[in-house]
Amino acid sequence: MKTKLHYIIMLFCLIVSAGCSDDYDDSKLWDSINGLENRVAKLEELCKQMNTNISSLQEIVTALQKNESIKSVATLPDGSGYLITFSSGKTITIYHGNNGEDGKDGYNGTDGVTPTISVRKDTDGIYYWTVNNDWLLVDGKKVKAEGTDGIDGEPGKDGEDGTNGKDGITPQFKITDGYWYISYDNELSWTKLGKATGDSGLNGSDGDNFFKGVSIEDGYVCFTLNDTDSTVIKLPFVSESELTVEVKEPGTLNSLLTLEQKRSLINIKVIGEINKADIRTIDNMNMIEIVDLSNAIYSEGTSIYTMFNLNPMDEPANGNKTLRKFISFKNVKSYESSFSGCRNLEELIITADSCGYGLSLKLRYCYNRKTIKFLEGITYIPSQSCDFPQIILPKSTQKVSKYAFSYNNMYGGDIMDIDTVICLATIPPKIWGDSSGNNYEANSFYQYTVDNITLKVPKESLNNYKIAAGWKDFKTILPLEE
Repeated sequence: MKTKLHYIIMLFCLIVSAGCSDDYDDSKLWDSINGLENRVAKLEELCKQMNTNISSLQEIVTALQKNESIKSVATLPDGSGYLITFSSGKTITIYHGNNGEDGKDGYNGTDGVTPTISVRKDTDGIYYWTVNNDWLLVDGKKVKAEGTDGIDGEPGKDGEDGTNGKDGITPQFKITDGYWYISYDNELSWTKLGKATGDSGLNGSDGDNFFKGVSIEDGYVCFTLNDTDSTVIKLPFVSESELTVEVKEPGTLNSLLTLEQKRSLINIKVIGEINKADIRTIDNMNMIEIVDLSNAIYSEGTSIYTMFNLNPMDEPANGNKTLRKFISFKNVKSYESSFSGCRNLEELIITADSCGYGLSLKLRYCYNRKTIKFLEGITYIPSQSCDFPQIILPKSTQKVSKYAFSYNNMYGGDIMDIDTVICLATIPPKIWGDSSGNNYEANSFYQYTVDNITLKVPKESLNNYKIAAGWKDFKTILPLEE
């Protein structure tokens, strides 16, 4: 900072001496002072970012040696770099070199040069620091870039191991009197490297080109260094798998998720009001398996024709290939072809009462479906709803449509394969023929016989189900296990 003070004092003296002239224009001098201060501030910020990057690179190398992974990569709010979170919970900041545009004001001077700091793996498999692509040497020895044991201590008796040495050194940089200095001993002493400024002013290449880039490729976070070899250090990317997100305005879910989250989330729960655009965002997520919309409201009505299938007439090509479990909206009563072609769909959980024609589920090419469960609070099981091997009806069930378990795989395809119906209602629900409320004392499974389906009911209600209309037609009726 002596350089800064020296320049300011000189310019101040010139201003004072020139004050004797009424015609003197001092605006250029003040511009020079302001420009000087700006350039000094930029160099100070550059030095700060370099030291941060050096510490971060050492953490990366240490994590590599310890077989740690990275769970998130987030862009800094100002776009100047990245916030990296390791599986251990530790975080580091990486700045990239986007400031290398200063250095236009030195008229005859030679621009200063920012040292290029990097690491390189030697033949012993250990990473060492480099400066300007040469090994960083202290007392003629390379300096480790990882926090491993240092030099062995004095030999002990009978060949005992020496004591552990100090961890690897973290170089530190500063700028003094227009020159770069480096410290290898936690700032106890400093070694001059070279100019940080041009001969005619604080100019030079200010960009910290420490990292060329950070990318996520094939399950790894790749850190590309700005050395002659473009060294790449890879750490496994094991990102967060679950997220609850609140949408305050329909159509904004995409903007609330990072690129990494859209690539790696497995389980998402959405709260708030969402629309078709938000559903498309979920459908386009690379690894999504579980979608929970039980606290979400669909803003475009109570029926959805497609959700995870763009073209229901061509389900195999367009159905979502990763979805395994779906928990329904609070307000949607019909889903039509929303799940057709979802080959890995296993479980549907229905949270809201339906009415009329019912859920109208068309489940063509859903080869892996296992369970459909209606949650407590639902009183009516609608038509064409339950083409699953296991069906769970809640204790609150009061009515079941005659067509609730009818065959409805539109365009052909699968064969009905109901194995078990679990009804938790202590009073056998009534059988309803249609939405007008006609009551049937008959088989509730229209288009499908129940003589090979197991019905499980509360133990205390077993005898009532055995004589109730429709329910008595099950060949096997068993009490639920406690």
